Amino acid sequence: MPSFYPTRERPTLGRFFRDQAEAVHGSGLRVGVISAEVRSLRTLTPAALRESHFQVEVSYEGGIPTIRLRGWNPLAQTSLGALVWGVEMNRLARRYVKEFGRPDIVHAHNALWAGVAARDVARTVRCPYVVTEHSSEFLVRDLRGFRRAAAVRAFSDAARVVCVSSALAQRVNGYVDRAPAVVPNTVDADVFVPPPGARGDDPYVFLSVGNLTPNKGHDVLLQAFARQYSGSRGVRLVIGGDGPEASLLRARAIELGIAQQVEFLGPLSRDQVRDAMWRANAFVLASFNETFGVVLIEALATGLPVISTRCGGPEDIVNPEVGILVEPGDEIGLAKAMVAVREGLGLDPQRLRTYAATRYGYNVVGGILRDLYLQLLRTS
Repeated sequence: MPSFYPTRERPTLGRFFRDQAEAVHGSGLRVGVISAEVRSLRTLTPAALRESHFQVEVSYEGGIPTIRLRGWNPLAQTSLGALVWGVEMNRLARRYVKEFGRPDIVHAHNALWAGVAARDVARTVRCPYVVTEHSSEFLVRDLRGFRRAAAVRAFSDAARVVCVSSALAQRVNGYVDRAPAVVPNTVDADVFVPPPGARGDDPYVFLSVGNLTPNKGHDVLLQAFARQYSGSRGVRLVIGGDGPEASLLRARAIELGIAQQVEFLGPLSRDQVRDAMWRANAFVLASFNETFGVVLIEALATGLPVISTRCGGPEDIVNPEVGILVEPGDEIGLAKAMVAVREGLGLDPQRLRTYAATRYGYNVVGGILRDLYLQLLRTS
């Protein structure tokens, strides 16, 4: 039960939820997904309504039975909208039982709001539920009022609470009566592979991929790049992704005098992210808060060294074996890290890939989750 899931319109939305489902599926367990899709009324057109008119669709996606409600929810960001969404998920759960049988375990991703819905769904289908928390909301603020009460209820009644990083587990620990387990996100090491040929280094390319929002720190990255490499024709910065800061960041590149060295790729599919990584020499994540950092393990799986801020989740991933950590917002530190990586840290691309695959590959994370489920069933 993901809080959101890839859709036809937004195929990269919640891709890490699908990755976990595929990893568990690959471990030999039967897995199904239910997803009540939510669309904003701002995207409502006659054509869109013909495509998504509150119909329930049952299909197999990558061999995984998946039941979707293709609908709209103008109240999605409100407590009332969350309750409506929970009712829809409960309806999908009953449909799932009818189509595929009663599950042994329900696994919700994010307490708000899949965990809240899972509490009711687990009662409906009469089985325990697990909540894995991914949300950065727990890193950046203390929940209060209705949101806090809802999260506490979702965590408290869960048979197990899991977080995707140690930093997130420390924060979520304040909402539960026992320490959460830590199970990382996963990477499809069959998709994120080294490039088919040798990487060139003229120009040397630093790559960053993420939503163009203030939290991702792209403005700091531009400043760090300009500080060190403005006018250096042999060095480029490539930024993939889209978001509300797109025009501001393009204007900032012009203002810093590096527009000719910076390329904005716009929104990318999964394969396009991998292809951009093939054309790069190093990956940079300049975020202020991350609960994990899936792009880091994707980059490592292709053989790229990584630079990241100490912003939560990346601290579990990045060490001197694979890259460099700097403080969030540290323009000078980020510039120095870029120089250090470009000048060479002696990091072998195959070792970087092995590091990612042996810690975060489908078979590894899928096996961890399978063992967690089996232990839970033995003790429940």
